[in-house]
Amino acid sequence: MQNLFVSLLPSLPNISFADFVVYFLFAIVVFLIIREALTWYWKINRIVSLLEKIEENTSPLVPKQPQIEPTAKEPQGALGKWWNGTK
Repeated sequence: MQNLFVSLLPSLPNISFADFVVYFLFAIVVFLIIREALTWYWKINRIVSLLEKIEENTSPLVPKQPQIEPTAKEPQGALGKWWNGTK
């Protein structure tokens, strides 16, 4: 595996670490711009804000339900006897 990596190194362009950081930051900025354009086009930001408003307006109407912890029941019948190790 190491020989494969070493053989690929000469084919990579000679760039410094600073150049790599600049390219990486540029790629992130381009990604964020494209992401923002797509969310604007598909109206995702507006949909999220409308859903948040709906949630704010409807939450006072619905009373809070108490949280009930689920309880595990042991198997009944023949399976229960097998489960508990009895005959």
